[in-house]
Amino acid sequence: MKEVIRSEFYRLRFNKSYRIAAVLIPGLLVAVSLFFRFYYHVDSFGANFRCLIGMLRYILPVTIVFQFNLYEEYRYHTIKNICAIHKKTDIYLGKLVVQLAVNVTIFVVSIAIYFIVSLFVTDRGIGAYDWQIYLGSCILALLILVHNTVLVDLLLIICRNEIVFIVSYVILTNVLSLLVDFIPIGSRLISGMLISEQLLYLQTLNFNAGEWIQNICMSLGGILIYGIAGCFALKHLDAK
Repeated sequence: MKEVIRSEFYRLRFNKSYRIAAVLIPGLLVAVSLFFRFYYHVDSFGANFRCLIGMLRYILPVTIVFQFNLYEEYRYHTIKNICAIHKKTDIYLGKLVVQLAVNVTIFVVSIAIYFIVSLFVTDRGIGAYDWQIYLGSCILALLILVHNTVLVDLLLIICRNEIVFIVSYVILTNVLSLLVDFIPIGSRLISGMLISEQLLYLQTLNFNAGEWIQNICMSLGGILIYGIAGCFALKHLDAK
């Protein structure tokens, strides 16, 4: 798996989409922060931070661009060559580690830049209790990002067509939350693991310890389920 990780990091040097998004996402967050401060005259850090959490819904689709390197190997059938050298499990885990490392790094850097810019441009700062809310929000947002990354990897392995991939992603991240209400048993458990429901909860910024822990556990559960499914799918599905 180490060789796969080194190979994927080496490939990043020649991937323009990674560099573009690495600049685009932090720059977009800074622009949003300045826009809400000076155009809408938002002088509270809390209100500005709520805008950041709202932006996460739009950042997640952008990170999908990073992960299409795995899809390209299916399209050009080069995955067969790699499978002849490495185990399929190592390929999946190696690629996932690199994708998570890149996505998480960009997210953490973006959050740090956003915090610094917002502190300078807002008049009302952060109270001692507010720090707990913002830190809890960032932790849950980070898990949602990981959740989304693992889900996209699973869909890239299963779906061999761009249209099928997009439709599947939209259903799992948006439409399914509407259909779950019609399920008589287990609807609450299923909805809690959906990215759309976790984003909706995150945007409220009205945390209590019980709900926050519940959402953390639900997000971890989704990561585990999609991760195992992705590893199983690559191991047992032939690259045609």
